[in-house]
Amino acid sequence: MIRSMTGVGRAETVLSQRKAKMVVEIRSANHKFLELNMKLPILLLGYEGEVRELIGEKVSRGSLQLSVNIQGISEEKNSRANNSIYPRGLTLDYELLANLLDISQELKEDYKLCGELDVNTLFAFPGVIIPAKTLEQDKNQEIWKQTRKIILHALVSLNKMKTEEGTHLYQDFIRRVKTISQSLKKIEKRSKVIRRDLQIKVTSNLEQGAQLEFLNASRATTEELVRLSSHTRAFLRAIKGKSVRSVGRKLEFILSEMLRETETILAKGRDTSISRDGITIKEEVDALREQVRNVE
Repeated sequence: MIRSMTGVGRAETVLSQRKAKMVVEIRSANHKFLELNMKLPILLLGYEGEVRELIGEKVSRGSLQLSVNIQGISEEKNSRANNSIYPRGLTLDYELLANLLDISQELKEDYKLCGELDVNTLFAFPGVIIPAKTLEQDKNQEIWKQTRKIILHALVSLNKMKTEEGTHLYQDFIRRVKTISQSLKKIEKRSKVIRRDLQIKVTSNLEQGAQLEFLNASRATTEELVRLSSHTRAFLRAIKGKSVRSVGRKLEFILSEMLRETETILAKGRDTSISRDGITIKEEVDALREQVRNVE
C-alpha cells in the first residue's frame, strides 16, 4: 500500500461551552523527511510537543503546514471581549522574577558588587512579563483535548486524499514494472541464444577458444538478471504491503539497486537487442524514481 505525500486535510468544530469555533487545516508537500511547521493560537502555546507527537503517529514523511485557528462567532461586537477565549492583559512570571533577584543578591554578596536592579532592567529580561491566563489550567487542557480530536479528523481527511492519489501512483507503478519484467524476459532469452552460439564457436575453433571464452564471460549477464528480477519482486512486495510508513524510502533504495544492475547489463551486453531492452528498463526505472519521490 502506498500513499502520496501531497494533500490537504481540513476539519472544524464548535468549542464546548464557548461561542467560538476551531478550524484546523493541514497541507502536505514532498520532503525527504518529516518536517512540520505549525501555527497555533495563544491558548495552545506549550502544546507544540504534543502536536508533533500526534502528527508523527499518522505521517512518516513530508513537509506539513498545520494551522489551528480559533474564531469567535458572537454577532454582538460589544460582547466580543466577554466571549473571547484569548488572554487579555499581562502578568509577571513571579518564579523567574524571584530567581533574578536571588542571583542579584548572590552576586553582590560573593563578589562585593554594588548596584540595584531597577524595574526597567527587570522588565527587559525575556519572559518576565507574560500574557495573563484568563482560563484555568483544566480549561486549557479541555481545549487541547478538543484540539487533539479535530487535528485527528483533519489528519484522516489528509490521509484519505493522499491514499486516493497513492492509488493512481500504484497503478502507474504496476504498469511500469510489467514493462520491466517483459524486457527482462527478452534479455534472458537473448542471453541464452548468445551463450549457445558462443559455445558452438568455442567447440569448432579451438585456436580462438580462449578469446571466445573471455568474450562469453564479458557478455554473461546471468547474475545481474537474477538480482534485477529479485529487486523487481521486492518492489512489488513493497507497494502491495499493508504498511505505509517509510515505503517511499524503501522504494528509493530498491530502485537505486535496479538502476545499478541495469547499467551493468548495458555495459556487458554488447548486443543490439539486449541494449534496446536494457534502455527500456533504464527509462522505466528512471520514471519510477521520479514518481517515488512523491511516495510517503
